[in-house]
Amino acid sequence: MESALEEAGLSWTFIRPGMFATNTRWWWTRAIKGGEAVRLPYPEALTAPVSERNIAALAVTALSERGHGRQAYTLYGPQALTLREQVEHFGAAMGKKLTGTPAQTFPEWAQEHADDFRP
Repeated sequence: MESALEEAGLSWTFIRPGMFATNTRWWWTRAIKGGEAVRLPYPEALTAPVSERNIAALAVTALSERGHGRQAYTLYGPQALTLREQVEHFGAAMGKKLTGTPAQTFPEWAQEHADDFRP
């Protein structure tokens, strides 16, 4: 898509946010509140969730100020944490301490479903 826009000769600015910070509410709240396992594809994967406010602020700047044409911006949040660490922080913010062994609390979804993707 980006290549097509670049080749069309139009003015463009690309904003490429990483993981949206508030998505975690939708992904993990039910499991944490219910004391269930939090299923993650790769619990030790590092990400730096970015606030939607920061994404919006960059979009406003890029659209309202000169000098952003033909630029691509990749956004990350201020701190890289593993998905496991993010779930633990989110649980703590909800007043929930996650219990059980790491394998019980964070079963690796990718391992559980590996056969689903084999030819």
